[in-house]
Amino acid sequence: MFRTPSQNIACALTRSHVRCDIVRKSWEPPARPADCELDWGNGLAISDGETTFTCTGDTLIGTSETTLAYGEGLQAGTIRCDSTSFELTCRDSRTGHGFSLSASRQSVF
Repeated sequence: MFRTPSQNIACALTRSHVRCDIVRKSWEPPARPADCELDWGNGLAISDGETTFTCTGDTLIGTSETTLAYGEGLQAGTIRCDSTSFELTCRDSRTGHGFSLSASRQSVF
C-alpha cells in the first residue's frame, strides 16, 4: 500500500496486481459497463496483465502511511509504479500494459 505525496492517489501493489484510486480528478472515465453495479471509474488497475477502470464498493484512499516520493519507483513482481510531480505511472513489464494517472488526465496503454 502506498500513496502519492499529494495524497490524491492511493494504491495497493502485489506481485501480479495493482489498483490505484484517485480522489480529485477533472477527467471522466468511459461509460459504465452494464455488469458494474458499484462505484465506477474512480481509479485504474492492472490485473492478469490487463489494464481496467475500477468497479469497486470501497476505496484505498486513507489506507496507507507509506508515501511514494516524486522521482521514486516501487516494484513487486512484474509490476512497477513510478511517481512524478505530474503523474503516477504503473506498468506490467510482462505485457507492457499499464496506465498513467493524475488529477488532470488518465491514459491506458
